[in-house]
Formats: sequence, structure tokens, C-alpha cells
Amino acid sequence: DPGALHELARLCDQVADWPRAIELRQRAAAATDDRRLQAELFLEIGRIEDEQRKDEAAALAAFARAAAVDERNTEALRAEAVVHRRARRTDRLMATLEQELVRGVEPSRRLAADLELARLREEAGDVDGALAATLDALSVEPDHATALAGLERVARAQGRWAALATGLRAATPTPGADGLQQSLGLTGG
Repeated sequence: DPGALHELARLCDQVADWPRAIELRQRAAAATDDRRLQAELFLEIGRIEDEQRKDEAAALAAFARAAAVDERNTEALRAEAVVHRRARRTDRLMATLEQELVRGVEPSRRLAADLELARLREEAGDVDGALAATLDALSVEPDHATALAGLERVARAQGRWAALATGLRAATPTPGADGLQQSLGLTGG
């Protein structure tokens, strides 16, 4: 019974018997056809591997498995992103953030992922990618000051005036956006 195995695994957590806790979760995952439960179990395995056993490779493998068995699961991708961020693997972090965005996330998470992706792409010299991520962030929150400032910085540095105009047209009039538009000479005030 997957539920009983999962409960036994949680008991093993309480006494820090990590190998047994992982084994029981693996057995529970194999014993069920419920993809959400399988993803939850693999996510828990990944967290144990990462936080308790400090085995980054095993953690990443478990997070990847969780993401693979449940295509809607974004929590596993977020956990994977934490590991890549900590290890400063920018390319893998960007790929993980992109996967998360493709799966669809709530607006606040989409905004945060887009802003991080824009920053990483800008640092990597990917101007088109940085602008695309920033414009996507602005589609979530048109007057987001950090996104508008990032858009202005990248667009000015690269002479990408059309992208800047697109972002500013979408911005709702707020003190921050008006100030940005005035500094660019785009308003009468």
C-alpha cells in the first residue's frame, strides 16, 4: 500500500534514517499509478538528498523524475532551480526557469521567474532573451518598476528603441512609469 509506505517513510524521517526513508518512498512511488503522488514522493526524496544527505546529483535526479512524472508539477522545477542557483550553474538555472514558465505558473511566480531570467540573460549577453523575458514580466505587471528599469537599461545600451517603446506603451500610468517616461522625453510633462 503506497500510503502505508509513505507513512513509514515519514517515521524514518523522524529518526533521521535517510536511506530507509528514501527506499520506502521509492517503493511507494513504484506501488502507485497516481502521478501526483509519485511526483510528491520524488520531490520529498530530492529534498532529503539535498538537505540531509548533501547529495546534489541524487537530489537533481529525484527532482527531474518528479517533474517528468507530473507535467504540471512546477515545485520540482523550483527545487531544481535552488540547487542550480546555489551551485552558480547559470545555463542550467535558465533552462529550469524556462521549463517552469512553459508549464504555466501563477502570475506572481511568473513575474519573479521572468525577472530572474531577464537578469541572467542580460549578464550572459543575450540581449534578445533579456528583452523577451522583461517584456513577458511586463505583460504580467505592466508598471513593475524593476522590469521597466531593466527594460530601459538594456534597450538604451543596445539601441533597441522599439522594444523600449513596446514596454512603455503597455505600462499603466504610475508615478514610477511616468517618471521613466519623462526621463526619456516621452511625455509632455
